[in-house]
Amino acid sequence: MSSLHRITGATLSGAMYVFGAAYLVSPVFGWHLDSATMAAAFGSLPVAAKVLTKVSLFFWGQWEGGSRGKTGVGGEDEVKWICANCG
Repeated sequence: MSSLHRITGATLSGAMYVFGAAYLVSPVFGWHLDSATMAAAFGSLPVAAKVLTKVSLFFWGQWEGGSRGKTGVGGEDEVKWICANCG
């Protein structure tokens, strides 16, 4: 599971860095990456693609939250461990 988290984290953070850099240089190159264009692009998708995207993001969020709770990463488990080992 650790390798999956590392791969997912590297992929998501890498995509965020690439998008952030593209967003910053977009005025120089004449690219349209503003939120109105993004909303229009998502709005132009077929209804099935919109529903699939929204449902998959919902279930991905549920899975990520559930797996974090089951593995004990962060949250109350971490606080309890820190407090138990401080004194």
